[in-house]
Amino acid sequence: MTKRKSYIFPLSVIAVIFFVFGFIIWLNGVLIPYFKICLELSNFQASLVVFAAYIAYFVMALPSARILKYTGYKKGMVLGLSVMAFGALMFIPAAYTRTYGLFLSGLFITGTGLTLLQASVNPYVAIIGPIESTAQRVGFLGLANKIAGIFSIFVLGSVFLLDADSIIATIAQADAAEKAKILDLYALKIVGPYIMIASVFLSLAALIFFSNLPEIDDSVAEEDG
Repeated sequence: MTKRKSYIFPLSVIAVIFFVFGFIIWLNGVLIPYFKICLELSNFQASLVVFAAYIAYFVMALPSARILKYTGYKKGMVLGLSVMAFGALMFIPAAYTRTYGLFLSGLFITGTGLTLLQASVNPYVAIIGPIESTAQRVGFLGLANKIAGIFSIFVLGSVFLLDADSIIATIAQADAAEKAKILDLYALKIVGPYIMIASVFLSLAALIFFSNLPEIDDSVAEEDG
């Protein structure tokens, strides 16, 4: 019983991180139509919203391994979450200025942090409990990931895309100055949620930093990979 309790906390932390994975990855599905409206993007420009996040995974795949050799896996998670928080906070000036490039930069930085976080956390799935229950942990963590995706789409979708149809209809008939005011106000919908998202990332980073989550030996991580 004591042994079981000993890995409930680390498993809970890892589950929250997998929730973060799902939340951020599925959030792109909400951001694409939101950006398309408030930034008046073409279909091609809107597709770059997804590309900005996924190119970060490609660019950071090898550097992440080198960074983790220097920081260790626990501090790697802290660093990954901190980078993600910085990327999320970039959405604030991007929203106030309605600047497409700043939004893409924020997405790229968030994707960079997410790549480092994922590389840091995956080995923990194998070591935080008995080897015979690894498959159960994988299933549980996968469920956390999918729940986060549903939460992201339905909850933030209802915030970012609320009255989207009426806004599209209104700006279609508005002059340039009036349209700019409407879209400036609409762009600010993202500020509050992204301040909360950044706060959650930083809080989770602090929790991991001060926790007794065990460090992982490189040989264990290599076997897991």
